[in-house]
Amino acid sequence: MLHVERRVDALAAWSQAGWKQLLDETPTTQMIYFALTELGPASDAEDIGAVQDLAAELGALLDLVILQPTTNREPADRERQLRSIALRLWGDLQYAIGRRHWPDIGLHAAVLRRLAGPEPATRPAGAVPAYLPRAQRVPPSGQLPLIELADDNHPADSADPGIRFLTQIARALIGGACHLVDPETAAVPQDSIPARVGWPAAHRTPAGQRIGSLRPAGPAGVLMTVEPAAAVAAANRAGQLSDRDADTSEPLTEHTVAHALARSWILDTTLTISTDGATRRAAVQDSVLDGGAVSWLWQIPLSVWHPHQFYAGQPGRRPGDRSLRVVRDQQPY
Repeated sequence: MLHVERRVDALAAWSQAGWKQLLDETPTTQMIYFALTELGPASDAEDIGAVQDLAAELGALLDLVILQPTTNREPADRERQLRSIALRLWGDLQYAIGRRHWPDIGLHAAVLRRLAGPEPATRPAGAVPAYLPRAQRVPPSGQLPLIELADDNHPADSADPGIRFLTQIARALIGGACHLVDPETAAVPQDSIPARVGWPAAHRTPAGQRIGSLRPAGPAGVLMTVEPAAAVAAANRAGQLSDRDADTSEPLTEHTVAHALARSWILDTTLTISTDGATRRAAVQDSVLDGGAVSWLWQIPLSVWHPHQFYAGQPGRRPGDRSLRVVRDQQPY
């Protein structure tokens, strides 16, 4: 068994000095601060998917500001201290995540956050949104009620653009304004209820425009992958069927829907890491059809809808909620 004796402990010296800020305040440092902040509530909720996503984001951001060399000179004493402390705390955090020691995850994140100093005055646009437990992402229970009619004026209607979009896209599919396909065959999604995915039961051809596909994703359940512009247009057409929507609500836009769904931890987002820093986009690069053209698409877990909205035997399990993605060393489009 290996025993380690530390004769120079940078972490102990740092704590004795009062946990002074060691990272310069930059947009990337602010993103680190808020990612560490959300690890606490995510670990309190024992949401391993969110915790692992936040850890992946933190690893990329810490690598960007701490480990990547910026000059050819030898690192100064302050930089050596920062690297020593950050790597040790990061190792402790990773160990706690791997063992699922929920209280330790929040504790190590809080200590690591001290490197970034006090809380920034505002949360940057690219920072991770405030964590929401699964049950709060679609009020009041975490899932929409079953939508069975295209003009169903359901109590689930909401002023929130994200909830309106989720409700209206289900109506649009039922009303024949659009359809979904199987990513392998481009036909009706396997085992789905045809009339609920835009394939009228009396016809073998789909209704309206294709907006996306339904793709099984293993532990993540089933994902709806849609083209943003086409999906928002179809949702707006469905909204016109509802007197309440037509009279009181502005048309949905790609920006408002993406922002609302990302803020609610429903929509997959992509964090692009490059030498210029980090940028976030509320979309993922994927294809509607297997082997098709890759573009920026929205991916939404089917678990936000009623279990029988699209499948008669849709699994009731929750997905892993892997809503944050990290893409290294690529320039954003």
